[in-house]
Amino acid sequence: METEFDVDQDIEIMTAPKYKVIFFNDDVTTFEFVIEVLMSFFNKTMESAEKLAMTIHHTGSGVAGLYAYDIARTKMQQTITSAREANFPLKVTIEPAD
Repeated sequence: METEFDVDQDIEIMTAPKYKVIFFNDDVTTFEFVIEVLMSFFNKTMESAEKLAMTIHHTGSGVAGLYAYDIARTKMQQTITSAREANFPLKVTIEPAD
């Protein structure tokens, strides 16, 4: 018995929605600390961490990365915990990516 398959069918692959991890500028958190957490928790190179830190400083905020919800939430919590342990008020949020 032969079976025929329609290979021209469109296949829709579902992917998990992405969330932005957003850093906000403040007047207390040091530039060096922001670079450190971007490298530690977001796997940024020194060059890309410095560039993003400058963007955050000059524009008021910047996106550290796009991740599935659970990963974005974990990275946000790691960053906030680290900031509080270092006595910095760094604000980090997540929101759905466009």
